[in-house]
Amino acid sequence: MVYPLADTSDTTNIRLKTICATVSSRTSSMKRKIRFLNMEPKQVEKRRSRQGMQKFRQKRCKDKTKQEKKRKYCVTEHRNNKPHANKRSITATQHATPRKSRPCCGLRCDKCGCKAPPGLKKKPLQELAKRFLASPLSTVGDTTDVSVFQELMQDRCKTLSTRVILCYCHIHIVFNQRHLLEAMIIKNVFLSRKPWVNWERLHGVIASAKAKKQLVRSSNFYSTTIRDVLLQSGHKVAHVPTNPIARDVLTCRIVGCDAVPLAICDLYDAGPSRDLWKAMLQEWLLQVKSKSSGAFDHYYMKCCLDRLFAVRYIDHGTISWWPSECPSYKQWYKLLFAKKKNFNEEEKFQILCAIYRKLNAVRKGCTFTDALAQTCWTLKEQDKRLMLG
Repeated sequence: MVYPLADTSDTTNIRLKTICATVSSRTSSMKRKIRFLNMEPKQVEKRRSRQGMQKFRQKRCKDKTKQEKKRKYCVTEHRNNKPHANKRSITATQHATPRKSRPCCGLRCDKCGCKAPPGLKKKPLQELAKRFLASPLSTVGDTTDVSVFQELMQDRCKTLSTRVILCYCHIHIVFNQRHLLEAMIIKNVFLSRKPWVNWERLHGVIASAKAKKQLVRSSNFYSTTIRDVLLQSGHKVAHVPTNPIARDVLTCRIVGCDAVPLAICDLYDAGPSRDLWKAMLQEWLLQVKSKSSGAFDHYYMKCCLDRLFAVRYIDHGTISWWPSECPSYKQWYKLLFAKKKNFNEEEKFQILCAIYRKLNAVRKGCTFTDALAQTCWTLKEQDKRLMLG
């Protein structure tokens, strides 16, 4: 029996091609795992390209966010240089606005409203700036009273707290002569531990200087004298001594030791802030008024702060309040404003800040006390009481 040869016609070739196409399509579908089996090849390709574009955009967005974080924000490290365990602490430091390094109201940069009251004259400020550049008096330490304290007490005050330095500053303001301060250091009036001051030795130093007919109190713009001692002071005898030396020593003890807010000063030393600075100075004034009368005011506090800035670095970003009732400040309020004369405490502080900003722009490195001292020296020049250090 003879079998016919294989058919080599076109129909057989078409059948073989269709069989191969179906097998290849099935294997490719098994590999790609198409979600919908009824999708056409064009739809499958379109979906694949769309997914690729989505992945590309996600990766690009991540790269952008990383670059922006590196450029805009600076992640602060832990005090012990350890990585942050909590993610919230990192985001808080990333988005924290930088604190201003100048005296101001204390609000954030985007909410700061530090502006002088309307109607400020620019001409007096420009004249003051010109005088500041031409005058040899550029810092508070150039005057005789502060330069002596800075020269003799700077090394001693390096390791002391703010409350102790304020006590020493007030003593030097009351007895502001070089020979008296040198005698106090020789006689060990300033102690290295509590109670920080030997009041009996201080009385002896002033009494011996007065017996030699030496100057005791002379270089202040005006001197304050204690008029009354209140019962809240804690002293057994609530009256003012008749002896002027004992009266002045009692003033130093009440103002510089008993009335200084110890807890707030220690908190400010541990973590300086605007709130603690304002609370420290205002509470000091309130405590003095509750314990005595006539012994302390804004002018004497300003003199204490001049000496404090001369021997200790104070962050200007923490200054949120300043004694604004000094005689020179009152005169400059009238010079800078022709119409309005009654300012509240915050407005006066903003005027002082405007003076500081103007003088600091003229001479970089000018401190707050250096700028405000220029207003005081104009009065002393008029009275011929200004002496160089």
